[in-house]
Amino acid sequence: WHRRSHTGWVIEVGERTVYFAGDTGYIAAQARAIGQRFRIDVGLIPVGPAGRAHWLERLRAEVHASPDAALDLFRDTGAQWMVPIHFGTFFAPPDRERPLVEAAIARHHLERWVRVLAIGETTTFLY
Repeated sequence: WHRRSHTGWVIEVGERTVYFAGDTGYIAAQARAIGQRFRIDVGLIPVGPAGRAHWLERLRAEVHASPDAALDLFRDTGAQWMVPIHFGTFFAPPDRERPLVEAAIARHHLERWVRVLAIGETTTFLY
């Protein structure tokens, strides 16, 4: 998709499909194309930097998605569930960025489908 190394992957194992978005911003046409090509069960979608100053907007647009943009990416791929990744790992600690991610999830009414995990936490998706 992109000539730089912001690579994402779609992993298919049996009847299950995981989309690892890599380091990407929200590109609507790309997200929709992925969703049309694959039936995605879980999207591992990067968020960050959450709530940063305007000087990071260009960086964010190309290789990072704001919390709201990450949820748009999730919606456009058609994934059944989302696990936000990448936030709270570089620009700010998780305890500062996690509330911003959770607030966006609440604004979009996606609490049922988006699981925000702590570092080292695991989850199970039941079908």
